[in-house]
Parts: sequence; C-alpha cells; structure tokens
Amino acid sequence: MFNDSRLLINATAYCDRNGTGLLKEAKLGHGTDGAVWATAHGTAVKAFELATTYSRELAAYQRLAELRLRRLHGHYIPHLLNFDDELLVIEMTIVRPPFLLDFGKAYVDRPPPYWDDSQLVANARAEWAELFGERWPDVAALLGALQETGVYYVDPRPGNIHFG
Repeated sequence: MFNDSRLLINATAYCDRNGTGLLKEAKLGHGTDGAVWATAHGTAVKAFELATTYSRELAAYQRLAELRLRRLHGHYIPHLLNFDDELLVIEMTIVRPPFLLDFGKAYVDRPPPYWDDSQLVANARAEWAELFGERWPDVAALLGALQETGVYYVDPRPGNIHFG
C-alpha cells in the first residue's frame, strides 16, 4: 500500500504552487496507484505513488487531449488540465457518470508487455465479463474504441467504468 500522507503532501504542494486550493476533506478516491482530491476550483488532483503509473496516466490523458476526446461511447473522460513531473500530480476535470477514468495502468501506442500471453488475456477478459455482467459487450466496445486511439486500457472495473 502507498503512503497516503506523502500523497497528500504532494497534492497540497501542487495546489499551493498553482493557486487551486486543495480540499483535503474532499477525497474523491484512492487505489493502488494514488489518491484523488477535489480542489476549490472544481477540479481534481491525483497524486501518484510511483513515477511509472504517473507517466502512464499522463501519457494516456495527453493522447486523449491531442484527440480532443472528452467522451467515448457515451462515457465522459476527465480532461487533462495541468501536471507536475516533480510532485507526480495530475490535475483534471471532474466527471459524472457515465464515465471512464483511472489510466494509471494504461499503455499508449503498444499493448502491455504481458499482452502476448493469450491465456492471460483470455482470463482477464473472462474476469472483466463477470465483473460487468450484461454490460460487458458495452465495456468491450468502449475498450476497443479506446484502443483505436492507441490507448490500451487494462483496468476495467465498475469503479473506473461507470454507467450511472
């Protein structure tokens, strides 16, 4: 597990540098990659534990920004606003359901290095299909459309892909 207090320190430092005002009591979420807080300006900041996941998520948001993609298959995608490579913090818009978020495990322009293992991919897809049930065809279409942009999204969970 990550050090939440260090993430809070980095998120606060980012907001102090940018004048956005972190709302410490308004934690929007946390997971294996980091934690997300709301700001006084109605945006969200995500502080990352590791530079690798920060870089992956930033690359995915940059690609989506290049394509001016804010919605895909009816799902809103947070829009990249700013970032800080030193603090490992990304600032983005806040989205409401239906949404697609959390790109810390995404890969841009190439599949994950383990993706050539067909059994592993089949097992992952079976697990995802079970998680989403009757919504799986919609999720699979969303993942396919995202892959067409060059973003390989490998963390589909109901918390990350929400239908509202």
